[in-house]
Amino acid sequence: MTKHALTADEPLNYELYGHFDIPCGLKVSAENSVRQLAKRGERTRLHSVKRSVVGVGPKLAAGPTVNFFHLNPNEFRVMLSFPHEDPRFEDRLNVCVPFWELPRVPDFWVPVLGNMDLVLAPTQFVADAVRASMPDLPLGRIPQGVSIPAGVQPDRERFGLPQDAVVYGLSFSAEAVVERKNPWAAIKAFRQAFPTQRDVRLVVRASPGNVADPRPLWARLRAYAENDERIIIPEQKLDYSGVMSLYASLDVYVSLHRAEGLGLGMMESMAMGVPVIATGWSGNMDFTTSANSLLVDYRLIPIDVDPASPYGRRVMSTVESWADADIGDAAAKMRLLYDDSSLRVRLGDQAKRDMVAWNGTVERADFIDGVRAFYDSHSARSAEHRQKARTFRGIERSQRLRYPYYESRRLMGNTLRKLGLR
Repeated sequence: MTKHALTADEPLNYELYGHFDIPCGLKVSAENSVRQLAKRGERTRLHSVKRSVVGVGPKLAAGPTVNFFHLNPNEFRVMLSFPHEDPRFEDRLNVCVPFWELPRVPDFWVPVLGNMDLVLAPTQFVADAVRASMPDLPLGRIPQGVSIPAGVQPDRERFGLPQDAVVYGLSFSAEAVVERKNPWAAIKAFRQAFPTQRDVRLVVRASPGNVADPRPLWARLRAYAENDERIIIPEQKLDYSGVMSLYASLDVYVSLHRAEGLGLGMMESMAMGVPVIATGWSGNMDFTTSANSLLVDYRLIPIDVDPASPYGRRVMSTVESWADADIGDAAAKMRLLYDDSSLRVRLGDQAKRDMVAWNGTVERADFIDGVRAFYDSHSARSAEHRQKARTFRGIERSQRLRYPYYESRRLMGNTLRKLGLR
């Protein structure tokens, strides 16, 4: 894999692939890695998921190079469908940062992840899921942090929120699997906690994202809330600073999720001193504790979703489980923070302090040292690496043949929907 051991001051080249043109948590994660690599003096070149160069750091000189994939294996179909046939492909370390929300990864991920030289898990929950499916795969950690834009301020007037109300809120993308985000539980718990109180609000933000028409989801949420005027479902599209301003306008952030690979909204809220009520399971357990959050009881239940869902039977060969938050416990915790404003302040302050310490650890970017050490320690195993790289290139070539077919089907489906024929 390598010709020589790296010296302490010798930079690595990173060909970094990620969602740089899509506003989502994966973009935030990839951009954090780019910033941390640049801070360490490593050379980076950025590629969007469609493999177009979207930004170039210092010129990549000849030398040891890492293919760094901030993508999930299911997204490799698009990325690998475009030819590169780089003659130096087999000489590059292949590293992947996957995000996943269940205790095991899908079977069809295994051929891609299994041919990575190194996988870096963003949370312990993801690390356990990868290890459960591929116990012998080299696995490290790449903890995630947040950087709140300068100047973010609460702005209740902008979001139609009363200044004197206690405001709870949650946020998710309309593109997400709604059963996993479980806004229904937050609505039910809110109405159970506050059957008659008028000085409370619940903001349920289902971001339009790239969904062609999010209005059916918004209508479902309103119907489930029985058009309770205290439950606000914003329709405006916000940039990142706007989303952070909304979070800063809340008194409490609520996430009664069934599973999270990370839980970025919780992390961002805590960084601004907003206390969190959250399901006590999955990726958020890296940073939510009984000292800085109110963790909701749950029971594990079998996943029951559409078979075609990312978590359905067509994808998962085994019946997996996820957490079902205890509505009564969630309602009690909502009511507790309504009755005790000093507890809201204490939890928010502790959350903010803990996130400062957490981000300090993240910014050390120990994963960079781990990649460099892995690069050196595996230099004598070039035969193993080249076999993996050849298999990976085979996946690439097969996808390049298949992609035009799937893309033509997608375009035809879009055309039929526009004509009202589908």
